[in-house]
Amino acid sequence: MAKIAPHARSWEDEAANVRALEDVGIGVSAGRSQHSSEDAVGWVGITFAVPLARLQEALGRMESVLSARRAGGAMDGDRGCGRHGKRGGLRFM
Repeated sequence: MAKIAPHARSWEDEAANVRALEDVGIGVSAGRSQHSSEDAVGWVGITFAVPLARLQEALGRMESVLSARRAGGAMDGDRGCGRHGKRGGLRFM
């Protein structure tokens, strides 16, 4: 699991970030679909069962998308990731 939207307040906020990644060909599984608790929004499941080069390329795209969303000043619910200083907006657990 990775925290991509630390300021998300709802499942809709989380879904907006998932859609932004899907728009650039990154498939992640919303935390809600992983049966996360209501107070744990903003997480996604990531499968690493791909060659290392492909994983690195995908993580680079994720970083670009999430950084652009932060730089645009949008909040999580309106397709942004807030401002939290994490590289690429990702926090893995």
